[in-house]
Amino acid sequence: MQKSFVVKQSIENVVTEIDNLKEKLKLLGIDPRDYYQVIDSLTVVRLHLDSMR
Repeated sequence: MQKSFVVKQSIENVVTEIDNLKEKLKLLGIDPRDYYQVIDSLTVVRLHLDSMR
């Protein structure tokens, strides 16, 4: 089953936003342990979305 253009574009948009959020988190200067935990979680979500493409 082929995904619609809207679904593909939505996945692309979410993946882009995750990447942008990861970059913004680097600039916040929070505790590195918290930072890496959040980054790990975002990476898992991004990988899952990539597998849906």
